[in-house]
Amino acid sequence: MLIPIHKTLDATLAEVNTIGNINSYSLVPPAMIQWRSPINPSNVYPGGDTWFYYYLNNSALEFFGLIKESNNTLGFNHIYVIRHPNQSQSLQKQLSRITDTLYLVLDYVDISQDGNEISNKFKQSKLEESQKKIYLTHYKIYKSIVDNRFGSALIVEDNLDLELRISSIMYDIHRSLPVDWEILFLDNCDNTKSKSGETSSNYRLFTTVKPHCLFAYAVSYAGAIKLLEKLDKPTEFAIDLEIANLIQSKEFVSYTLSPPVIAPWNPDGIHSLKNSTIKFANSMYRVAG
Repeated sequence: MLIPIHKTLDATLAEVNTIGNINSYSLVPPAMIQWRSPINPSNVYPGGDTWFYYYLNNSALEFFGLIKESNNTLGFNHIYVIRHPNQSQSLQKQLSRITDTLYLVLDYVDISQDGNEISNKFKQSKLEESQKKIYLTHYKIYKSIVDNRFGSALIVEDNLDLELRISSIMYDIHRSLPVDWEILFLDNCDNTKSKSGETSSNYRLFTTVKPHCLFAYAVSYAGAIKLLEKLDKPTEFAIDLEIANLIQSKEFVSYTLSPPVIAPWNPDGIHSLKNSTIKFANSMYRVAG
C-alpha cells in the first residue's frame, strides 16, 4: 500500500539525505541544468530569486547558438538556398544533416528555367544561357525579399558547409554590423579586405573590396531594392561580376566576414572551415549508426 507523502519529492529526498539514510554525491560544478533564460529566471524555483539558479560556464545550447533569437535563420528574416537541377542524393543528405544539426529553416529556390522569361529579360545580352539562368534566379530572389518586406535575407548555394557555431557567431556579428549595411559576404569570395570593425570573437567585419563569387551572401531590404534597380538591365557581365563592379564603384555598403562561416562542401572530406558542420554531423551519424 502506498503511504501518502505530505512533502514534495525533492524535499523528502533532501531530508533523507540530511539524516544519512542514503548515500548521495554531488558533482560540483554541475554539468547539467534545467535551462532558463538569464533575463527571466524567476520561475526556476517557486518564490526563488536569481541567485537560486546556476548558469553553466560552457553551455551546449549557447555553443550551438540554439537559444539565440532568430537562430533558425541565423538572425536574418529568411534563408534562400539556390538548388541546382543536378543535385545529387549525397548532397541532399548533407543538406538534411545540416538542417537537423543546426535547426535551420531553409527556402529552396530552383534555378530559373522559364525560356520566355529569360528571353524577355536578356534580349540584348551576350551572356551564356547558364549565366542568364543564374542571373535571373538571384534577381527574382531580390524581388522576393522586397515583395515579402524581409528586413534581410541570406542567399546560399546548395553545395554548402557551415561553421558549426555559426548561430552564435552570427548573433555577435549582427550586434556589430553597421545599420546601413546592404550586402554581407559570409564566404571566402572576397580575397582583398580592409579592416572596418571588430566583434568580440575571432571573427571580424571588413569592407568588401571586390568579391569574385556569390556563393553565400546576405542582402538587406534596402540592398535588395537597390540591386533590383541596378541589375534591371543586364549587360555583358555575369551577375557576380556586375555586383563586384558595383561594390568596387562604391555603389553599395558591403562587408565581408572573415574568416568565412560558409564554404563549399568538399566531397573528398577536405574542410576549409574551422569546425565543419558536415564533418561533425557525419561523425555523429557514424556513431549512431
